[in-house]
Amino acid sequence: MLAKLFLAFTLIPALEIYLLVQVGQYLGAGYTVLLILVTGAVGAALARREGMAVLAAIKKQVDSGRLPTQQLLQGALVLVGGVLLITPGLLTDLAGLLLILPPTRRRLAPSLGRYLRRHTNIHTSFPTPGPGQPPGSSWPAPRADPPPTDDDDEPF
Repeated sequence: MLAKLFLAFTLIPALEIYLLVQVGQYLGAGYTVLLILVTGAVGAALARREGMAVLAAIKKQVDSGRLPTQQLLQGALVLVGGVLLITPGLLTDLAGLLLILPPTRRRLAPSLGRYLRRHTNIHTSFPTPGPGQPPGSSWPAPRADPPPTDDDDEPF
């Protein structure tokens, strides 16, 4: 794990610097800086738009009484993609764009879900509404306390 982190924090920035230098030699320093600023601004706007679309999908799933697992995974991908897009660099911009675009995001979300299930040990269960109960209602319905009887004189 440490070796992977070391490579991620040394190899990727080194490649980014190399690519930026190459692009800078081809386009010039001013256009290269402009390219970085434009991709950051466009990336932030795209991440915001896609993030709002994912939030709307999550709300729709919750309102219909379903767990929005795929939408939450897609939201995580949009978040990571947005961070990558505002990070200066061409490789990170490409990776961020791929994570934000809906077609690739929809393909990656199930893989992310499988990865998380394999590498986490979180088990949850949520009660589901019974027949005839609206979504979001508590199920089973809470029972009222029984009326007191004469035998209730003992504390336990």
